[in-house]
Amino acid sequence: MDDNATKKKYLSEIIGDSFKTWKPYDVVTITAPTGCGKTHFCLHTYSKYILEQNTRRNQSIYSDGRKAQRILYLVNRTILKKQIEEEIRKISNTLEINSTNTGFPLSSIITVNTYQNIESQLSNANTPNNWASIDNCYSSYDIVIYDEAHYFFSDSNFNTYTALSYNFLRYKFNNKIQIFMSATMDNMTPLIKKYHPYLNYLCDKKSNYLPSYSGNKDYSYVTLVPFHNKNDIVNIISNDSKCKNEKWLVFVDSKDYGRELESLLTQKENSNNITRSDVIYIDSKYKQNEKSLYAVNTLTKSNYLNQKIIITTAVMDNGISFHDTSLRNIVIFADTEEEFIQMLGRKREDGQKVTVYACLHDSEHFRKRLQSIQGKEDRYNDCLPQISSLYDIEVTNAQQHYYIMENNHSTISYNPIERIFHPIPIPVFAQQNILKKLLEDESFYNNCKSFLYFFNGIVAINPFASTRIIKLRKFYEDMQIQLKSNPFAFINKVYDWLEIPDSERHGAINFENDQKIKLQAIVENYKDKELSKELCIQLKKATLNSIKYLLTPHNFESSVITRIKKNDRGYQPDDFNQIMSLLGLPYVMNLLDKNKGIFKITTSN
Repeated sequence: MDDNATKKKYLSEIIGDSFKTWKPYDVVTITAPTGCGKTHFCLHTYSKYILEQNTRRNQSIYSDGRKAQRILYLVNRTILKKQIEEEIRKISNTLEINSTNTGFPLSSIITVNTYQNIESQLSNANTPNNWASIDNCYSSYDIVIYDEAHYFFSDSNFNTYTALSYNFLRYKFNNKIQIFMSATMDNMTPLIKKYHPYLNYLCDKKSNYLPSYSGNKDYSYVTLVPFHNKNDIVNIISNDSKCKNEKWLVFVDSKDYGRELESLLTQKENSNNITRSDVIYIDSKYKQNEKSLYAVNTLTKSNYLNQKIIITTAVMDNGISFHDTSLRNIVIFADTEEEFIQMLGRKREDGQKVTVYACLHDSEHFRKRLQSIQGKEDRYNDCLPQISSLYDIEVTNAQQHYYIMENNHSTISYNPIERIFHPIPIPVFAQQNILKKLLEDESFYNNCKSFLYFFNGIVAINPFASTRIIKLRKFYEDMQIQLKSNPFAFINKVYDWLEIPDSERHGAINFENDQKIKLQAIVENYKDKELSKELCIQLKKATLNSIKYLLTPHNFESSVITRIKKNDRGYQPDDFNQIMSLLGLPYVMNLLDKNKGIFKITTSN
């Protein structure tokens, strides 16, 4: 392969001077890995150019009376917004000096906002005056930057209003310059072209889609290490803290587990050299916790935290940057590519290896995921005819609809934003039927809320959400099938996401060897001793995770697996001996005293 093809380039190099040709109606898509300088390009290169253009046009008046171009910079996390605003503050003086006498400092031409704030504005606007105010507010910008643009797709199942902000922004900025960028644009890029305002009374001209700018992935700095479950992480971090002084960034999959992990790592009985001040937990409610709020403010200003172990949820999975050479370990529980890559990207490259611990999700994990997503897809298929019937009255005017091809049929996904500016009556009876079922059937509601949203008196389908449901169902289905025959199928999938060649995929094999060594060391501690029922239970608790992991590839007898999972008893000699034999370990268990329930483990001949 050509070395130039694999050499990492920064976004400013990839785009060159072509940004100078961008003009109204242009839609720009940028797919570049984290650390490629997307934010730097926008806040330095592109903004500097806009400032220079404003200087040249200082004496000329635009058609709407404005003298300066303005940029709307959109992000998907409040913490990221704070970090971008801090970056603007830091570079503002430099850009102002470079643009002497412009009268347009950087802070005056760039406004940072969140998609969620726009959704809130739209949802709460209930009078013509409210709408006029919102419309006028966003009319003052000439350029919109959709940072972390995968948000519209990736967040759509728990925030179905992503379609609302997308619809409004695509309508409002149709005749402006639109820049979509993210490290994970694969799902979003085709939908940008597919789901957009048609030529109608809202949009007087079609968007001009420019060729996408792409950067090369390079995750050669990653050492991937699988772990079996949450208990492993406590042990791994605790043991590491005894002999190293490295930092950890842990992305948990729930707030409850985040708080639990924080507690487990700081328990007094843990002799792991970890104190309470070493650990910080941050979730979406960080403003309600003084310690967490202080940490977030510190991070946005310095890209650095003093704590040794940072535990967080998805609140910090996008855009946030850690420039910290001591941060050498990242733990990720995520099971989808977008989440995994975004979480990994929070640690900026520094020329050193980073150890990434990825959860070794099993077939049961994906079975549960599949069961959940299938319920949502079933309800989507149930709702589809009813939702479509809401707009049958308007089907003759196809310009007022979006047609999204899914499941080999055309789905009418109405853009309710248009109704604000061009009110059209809807069939009340069809609307009433849907609302009635949502109110009366809790299960129906719980599944539908992952793809439906309500706006201005109507119910609508978020096409990003419905597309994501279908994609996730297929992914979970495929992973469940693969894991039945290959316990490392998910880890191999992670390797695929990171584009790591087969010759370097040793993590799963090494982990299996580590588990066998760990198991043997524990059994050695119990060997040649008289084991009571209580000690046998302790032995099982200490070895069960390793044994379950090591048995996975062997399709071991299900009745034995069921018995050893029971928490109120230790191993039975027949089960223990069968397992040791299968794993090639030289141990046997014998019953010494049936009445007292005493056992003994010895080395086999």
